[in-house]
Amino acid sequence: MPTVFGPWTGEFGWELARWNPACRYVASKTPGKKYAIGPIGHNIIYEFVDQYIEFDPSFDYIPCMNRCSPKTPHDTEMLQEYNKMAAKLGNVISSALVGAGKQFTPLQKKYIGTETDYIKSIINDRQLICIFPRQRKHDQRRNWPIENWIKVVQYYCTKGYHVMAFGGPEDSKLPISHPFFTDLIEYRKSNELNIAITALNHSAMSIAIQSGGIYLGLYAGNISIAFGVAEHTNRLKSEDYLKSRYKYVVVKDYTFNPQFLISIVDKHLRK
Repeated sequence: MPTVFGPWTGEFGWELARWNPACRYVASKTPGKKYAIGPIGHNIIYEFVDQYIEFDPSFDYIPCMNRCSPKTPHDTEMLQEYNKMAAKLGNVISSALVGAGKQFTPLQKKYIGTETDYIKSIINDRQLICIFPRQRKHDQRRNWPIENWIKVVQYYCTKGYHVMAFGGPEDSKLPISHPFFTDLIEYRKSNELNIAITALNHSAMSIAIQSGGIYLGLYAGNISIAFGVAEHTNRLKSEDYLKSRYKYVVVKDYTFNPQFLISIVDKHLRK
């Protein structure tokens, strides 16, 4: 009987760190055809299934860990239809599997996906540094001032690195104009996730102020550094299998200066 993973409607970080590795584990132990149902463009991380079924673009919801809240009655009906579709296709593996705690699975080789001529031109020319500087509208306490990010970007561009910034559709671009700076890669869009993983896989470093951005860098096999206050480190500290793959710098608050971040990053840059 076919196996169906999903539909997945949770957070992207949970998808990368828990759901996707657990699905991989089950898929490796289960014979027969395999399907996965989830967000548009995420097929790139489900190469182990026979068919990936993308959500309709009109399906809108608010993700929260391994579950979601549909935004409208129409979205609630669509989610019900996706659940029915999954049940018809085969044996459904639900999001409850995220508690299985299976090994986080980064890419095992350099990844060059499709539609990445621009990325190829960059990685053939100079080293990349990837950053996740976006501002959290629902939690202003965890925002690092934009002017600090500008200083970091300008520092590494001057050093000859190409800096790429990643964010979401609600984020605004950094007010920087430099030939060695690319902004904004919206990695949740259909083709942008493919571009983001390619860039991260070949970059010298990824830098995040929050835990969300670190998972994408880790999945791409990247050296990753995240900065955060102690109260926000519990989930990362509890995941032992990630400890050897990243450095989490605990800060008192988000008022630390750019030079502090630069000094930490310089020590760990992939040469």
